[in-house]
Amino acid sequence: MSARVPSSSAPAPAFPRPGVGVDVVDGAALARRLEEQPGLAGVLFTPAERAASAASAVPARRLAACFAAKEAFVKALGRGLNATGPDGWLLEVEVALDADGVPGLRLGAAPRRALRRRGLGAPRLALAHAGGVALATVMLFPGARGAPDERTCCP
Repeated sequence: MSARVPSSSAPAPAFPRPGVGVDVVDGAALARRLEEQPGLAGVLFTPAERAASAASAVPARRLAACFAAKEAFVKALGRGLNATGPDGWLLEVEVALDADGVPGLRLGAAPRRALRRRGLGAPRLALAHAGGVALATVMLFPGARGAPDERTCCP
């Protein structure tokens, strides 16, 4: 018996699928890359992320977490980053802390549109650090678990 392959013109699923993205970044490797390419930080990180990193006790660790979160977000959307050069979305996804110090994502117009098109609410972000490596997990849930907007999307 052969398996039936769904047609590409099949209707979209009635319910959006949740998305999960995970990424790890070596802080020391990122620091070396930023040192070798001085303009790279301006392509990868927003001014607010760079300022928060500069004020941090361990700047490379903070930037590694930011980059991991950005990549985890686009993976959760099923998009991925542009492998051939700087990706415009990197500056439209910003890691920020809420009033309680909980990390979340502040989204620009393009990522917000992508969430709405897919019927997804605001992203949920979890960050961890161990041995110089930053880990980020982003979860996207269907429905109105916080409509994506310009504000920091934190629980």
